[in-house]
Amino acid sequence: MQYKVQDINLNDVNASITLMKENDSIENVVINLDTFLQYPLVRGQFLDISEYKNVMNYDEYVNALNFVISKVKKRTEISYLAMKKMVGNQGYDSSVVDMVIKKMQSNHMINDDSNIEEIMSYQFRCHRGYERISRDLIAKDYLEEDIEKVYQKLKKVEEKYAYSYAKKLYSSYKKAKDANFIRSLYNRLAYSGYGEDLISKIMSDFHLPNEVHE
Repeated sequence: MQYKVQDINLNDVNASITLMKENDSIENVVINLDTFLQYPLVRGQFLDISEYKNVMNYDEYVNALNFVISKVKKRTEISYLAMKKMVGNQGYDSSVVDMVIKKMQSNHMINDDSNIEEIMSYQFRCHRGYERISRDLIAKDYLEEDIEKVYQKLKKVEEKYAYSYAKKLYSSYKKAKDANFIRSLYNRLAYSGYGEDLISKIMSDFHLPNEVHE
């Protein structure tokens, strides 16, 4: 069967390839980046999928998919992180894990709201702000409205960890009221992805002048 390469996305580990079938349905294929570089594809190219299966761990993918289906068949959905952990713990290659996840997402067996909430909560604990997190999630094809909906539930969580991070930075400097430190504190919080309103609130509560960063 001939497939058309619709899109290709590369990261440091894998290549994610979106293929369009003759009936206009979509199939997602994920392979190791090193393998992709040996057998490169381009957008718009037509591909005989049976030939490409030889380089994409297809048999391992089928085994992993069957394993997941057997585990979740009594449930209508599962979170992204739980799915990733379930498959990853079986020792499958990361490309196989990603491909199984994409398949389960297309079958609506992964609850993206739960996934977004898990990712966002974890990233907040790592002292990353909503603006940075939302950009990363949108880049991974999550809907902006879903991200915003989850964020409204977790705004207080972001604020809690933003304050703890700011206090840690504040205490690490001996000259806390030095103008350079104030600018550095603001820039560090902004780089971490915290929004202007939250940063201004923190600076105000720390009795630091906001005009320094302007």
